[in-house]
Formats: sequence, C-alpha cells, structure tokens
Amino acid sequence: MKRHLTILCITLISLLNFIIVSSIYALPIIDGKFDTSEGYTTGYTLKLNVESGKGKKRGKGKSKTTVSGGEGDLWINQDTTSGDISLAFIQPLSLVDNSYGDNSIGWGSDAPSGKNHNYEDLTESDKAQFVFTDGNDNTVLDIVLDYAHEFSGGAVASSVTEGDGKVNTGLSSDVMATASSLEYNYNIYGSSNTELFGDGSSSPLTGSDTTYDVEDADLADWVFASVYELRVDGRVFSENGFGDVEIAVVHNSPNKIAKNKVYTQISGEIEVYVDMNEESDASSPVPEPTTIALLGIGFAWAVVRRRQKQKKMN
Repeated sequence: MKRHLTILCITLISLLNFIIVSSIYALPIIDGKFDTSEGYTTGYTLKLNVESGKGKKRGKGKSKTTVSGGEGDLWINQDTTSGDISLAFIQPLSLVDNSYGDNSIGWGSDAPSGKNHNYEDLTESDKAQFVFTDGNDNTVLDIVLDYAHEFSGGAVASSVTEGDGKVNTGLSSDVMATASSLEYNYNIYGSSNTELFGDGSSSPLTGSDTTYDVEDADLADWVFASVYELRVDGRVFSENGFGDVEIAVVHNSPNKIAKNKVYTQISGEIEVYVDMNEESDASSPVPEPTTIALLGIGFAWAVVRRRQKQKKMN
C-alpha cells in the first residue's frame, strides 16, 4: 500500500509541475500577433533611423543621412531545452502600419513623407533582414524575411524563400516558423471578409482618420502594428550557443517618415514580467519552479496522510 501511495505522490508532483511550469514558460506562438504574456522573456527598445536621402554630394551619389523614425520593440525568447530562438520585431504606428487604401491612417498629406499607403505596398516590397550570431560572434544565419507575400488564390504569408525573402547565410530549414501581422489578419479575416485583401482594397474603417479604433466589432482583432515574428532552430548555434541578433535593415516602401530604408539600434532593455491574471502587475512575483515543486509535494503528502488516517479508522 505504501508503495502505491509513493507512486501516487510522485505522479501528482510531476503532473502539477508540468501543468503549472508549462503554462508559465510556454513558447511564444509565431502567428504575427505580438503579446508580451505569450512567453517572450527579454525585450529591447529599438531606436529607428529612417534614410532621408539628404546630404552633401559625394561623386555621383549622396551621403546617407537619417531622421528619427521613433522607437520599435525587439522581443526574444530562448527555449531552455532546445535552444530555439523566438523573436518578435514591432514597428511603431507612427512609421508604418497595416492601414491602407481609403481607410489609411496618418498617410498622404498627414505623413511627413507625403506617401499614400496601399495593400500592394505591404505584399510586394516590405521586408526585414535578420542576422544571427553565435557565442563566438560568428554569423550563423543571415536572412531576409518578406513581410507578406501573396500566393495564388490570394493567400498571404511571410517567407524567407518566396517574394523578397532570401537566405544569405545558413539554410532556409534553420528557420522553423515565420509570421507577420498582415498574415495574422488574413488568417483571421481572409475567408469572412475578402474585401479587406487584394490590390485596391482598404483596411477596416476606424472612428476617424487619426485613430485605430475599428468601428465594426467583428473586426476588432485587426492588428494595425507592423509585426515580424520568427523562430530559429537552436542547433544552428552549435556548441557556441546563441550570441546575438541584429536587424540589419528594414525596407518599408513606403513609410510615413522619409525614404524606404530603416536602420535599427538598441537603446534600452524593457522590464519583463509575467501576468498570472488580468489583475496582476509588475510587482506580482512569479513562482519559481522550486516553489511550485514544494507546493506539489505538500499537496501530495496531505493526500497520503489523509489516506493513512482513514485506514487506521477503518
């Protein structure tokens, strides 16, 4: 009987740890919709510099000068078991967004660049270059991720092998998953609201031409922020481990500020915490796995003691 109770105790501890720890330390979902609570553990603020094209002449060309494009975010998670790297890059709405056509927000005469924004701008030219290095600063993966490529039938997806996507260093198989927020929007609304996608289409109507509050409640999950997400196979870093990732250049054609090329620079780290429920805040501590294990042991031991007492009474 004691042997059976011991097995029960161990089983309960293992099950409890698996459920709770898995829920806290789950991997981010690579779907194009960024959420800080989905598993990203390290965040950085990125200073974005947009090529302005203004400068003194040098030979036949001009020197490259930049203007501020605001701040974006870079979020990273590394799986402690596999070493896989999950990454999310979010650009500010003041630079580029998923509003277009008749319902574009902050474009045209409202934008410093004076550029209009169309659906095909997002699917035909936007892209970003990600360069991954290992612990010895060796470049192990250098890819260009196409923001959104329109496939036959109108389906939209990001890609490192289609459209403007390409692999400069490494293998396409090193990239386990990719997604963008426009791809997310298509996956949610592509079947029910076909009018939102395709050349000449317009994004959801908002309350005004300066806000992102969608009028139609059925389209409330539309993501306006430009988001790139991807997951890289941890084996690409070999025994040297993960070192760093650089977003070498972003091509937003067009953007609201100036010319198409955007350069990034890390300017600070974002404080990270895990929400256990909607009322949690940054001061709410996240239980450590050891604490969870002790709680599991206490619970299982209480079950054992209760059964022993019941046996004596009988």
